[in-house]
Amino acid sequence: MPSKVDAFERAESRVTANMLGQHLGNVESFDLYLSDSTSSLEYLWHDFQKTAVMTPYQQFGWMDAWLNTIGAEQNIEAAIVTGFDNHGIAFILPLCIKRRGPFRVLNWIGGKHTNYNMGLYRRDVMSRLSAQDICQLLKIISQNGTRIDVVQLQNQPKSWNGLDNPFAAVPYSDAPSIALSVDLSSGFQHYFETVVRKRARKKYKTQTRKLLESGHSVAIRISESATDGYELFSIFLKQRNERFRNQGIQSPFGSDDAILFYLDLIQRSQSADKDLLTFYSLVIDGQVRAIFAGVGHRGRFSACITSFADDELAQLSPGEYLLHYLIQDRAELGDVIFDLGIGDARYKRAWCDTEDVLFDNLLPVASIGRLLVPALRVGSRLKSEIKNSRTLWSAVNLYRRAKAYLLCVFHPCDDEEALPSVKNVKQPVANQDRRDSNAA
Repeated sequence: MPSKVDAFERAESRVTANMLGQHLGNVESFDLYLSDSTSSLEYLWHDFQKTAVMTPYQQFGWMDAWLNTIGAEQNIEAAIVTGFDNHGIAFILPLCIKRRGPFRVLNWIGGKHTNYNMGLYRRDVMSRLSAQDICQLLKIISQNGTRIDVVQLQNQPKSWNGLDNPFAAVPYSDAPSIALSVDLSSGFQHYFETVVRKRARKKYKTQTRKLLESGHSVAIRISESATDGYELFSIFLKQRNERFRNQGIQSPFGSDDAILFYLDLIQRSQSADKDLLTFYSLVIDGQVRAIFAGVGHRGRFSACITSFADDELAQLSPGEYLLHYLIQDRAELGDVIFDLGIGDARYKRAWCDTEDVLFDNLLPVASIGRLLVPALRVGSRLKSEIKNSRTLWSAVNLYRRAKAYLLCVFHPCDDEEALPSVKNVKQPVANQDRRDSNAA
């Protein structure tokens, strides 16, 4: 019968039990190890993600980049749990601990920059982990590993690749938001004719005809080097943050650590993690008018950021033109699932027909945690009610627009002052063009 040693050997003999971190004990037939960093797990993680049931966001590169940038800036502690059984590695749970005042809260690594949160599992293990196993696992982490007051695990898919998420076996509540995806396994043409709503197809064809007959030069640009990625990300920041400012919304890209996170992903995308962050852009008359970027892994592509120029050509729907190209290209590259990430929107429902239902676990672990959990529950419930009420959501948007107007009136500033940029953030050293490195 295979042993844990076999798993180490499959990771090119570069992983030992000591490198996995602290041995926590056992749950069911699994040996548990707790690690406070990703570095010692790199080879094992890369090997496991080739076959594990996981979302694209739990790739080593995405998790490591987030911890080294946003996590480091916010003093977040990694608390990664690795489970082994007699058949080798069984799961990796990319967890972390974030301080909220006096409380220590267990979260998934990635925070709001990850659309889907879950562990990495060997396929046969997902059905073996019971509610009792999960509760015992969380208890062991807290008692033998590191202090945890509250478990708050958000935006987890209830199922993935047809398998139930083990964390859905313990008490949970529906997440305030859903995600939207579509099956491309029958090919793009079948998808476009049967899934995309008739009104959306008609709009796309009409707007495309107008765009191509207008005399404008139209081209698609895909990032092929770190330099391409940096340039398109800089344009994305300008477009997206300008729109956030006009809408009165606080930008998630308003800090250097968030910018550094995406610059790190761009750099990593030029090496083995080539699908870690790919940019697609629509260029009209030499200017980038729309951008989509996403992460791909083993037949699934998840679009995670998007922007468009709010200019005279916005009425021609450059974003939908680019989205059509993006989905078609991913289908031709062999992807069988495409998603537009977390959050509901009319354009998403026009192009995607599957709701990925998400859930949250919120559990007190220590007695002090019982003080925080009620406040977190109220906040989550309020957020859900607002998003599901047309009246309340309209009121929120009205407040945001008023806030944006008042800020412009009483605190006017030029674009360069108002918008975060990659200019003043030290960038990683770019690798040579991906095509050149592949040729070499």
